[in-house]
Amino acid sequence: MEVVGSASEDDQAMVEAEETAKSIAADKSMAKEDPPQYKLHDRYDDGNCSLISSDGYIFKLPEYHVQSASAVLREAMVNDPDETDTFRIEFDDEDLENASIIEICLNYLTGGQEDSKNYDDIGTTHQCLKFARKWDCATIMQGILSDLALRIFYDRKLSRHIAFLIGAEFDSLRVCEAALRNARQRLWVKSEDSTSKWPGGIRDGRSCMIPTFWDSEDFLINPRYSWAVIMATQKWQGTGAVEYPTDAEWIHIAKRFRELVEGKM
Repeated sequence: MEVVGSASEDDQAMVEAEETAKSIAADKSMAKEDPPQYKLHDRYDDGNCSLISSDGYIFKLPEYHVQSASAVLREAMVNDPDETDTFRIEFDDEDLENASIIEICLNYLTGGQEDSKNYDDIGTTHQCLKFARKWDCATIMQGILSDLALRIFYDRKLSRHIAFLIGAEFDSLRVCEAALRNARQRLWVKSEDSTSKWPGGIRDGRSCMIPTFWDSEDFLINPRYSWAVIMATQKWQGTGAVEYPTDAEWIHIAKRFRELVEGKM
């Protein structure tokens, strides 16, 4: 009985070994059959530094553009093992480092800002600013913020409230002041996913630039800016009779806001 039992165990061990070998071979085969797929960007297609977006696009440009953008990006550059005197950076954040965001940011970096003005999504603007902050790219950030401040004056569809909050997040007095100067009668409207559920009650028809009717988390983005806009709009706060600042008063509010942020009491 002992001899039979030993032979059975050996057979089982051999079967398991064969299955393990087949599994390893299959894994190696799949690795060879599925290499990463990259696509060269139509415009950024020449240079010795490759930026690879999280969604598989390659942006090629001269290394000095990347080196001048920030010390953080410069440190992230690694030599390409396949070619001498070439560098690469591989990005992996699907939200901040995809091809759309990288293209817009590179346009600011290389002087193609006109191409970057073709997008009108404030969310994209916000993502580009987050990319610039993550990689410490002051030139890109300042270019985006400058364009946003100008856009506030001519884009009637742009939310002044959101623009102000973005300006506050990135410490841009210029953006916040522009949002206040052009606030006019920007009002909250009834919406199932936002205003109707406002904890403060009903704010439909109220000015979205008067902090009395903001969400609580808005004040945490930049406390100093929040305090300054509260002080500058004291006359129109409260939940009583509806009263809106005139265009001239909004200009005065914007000026007072800047003075308070700068410490000019």
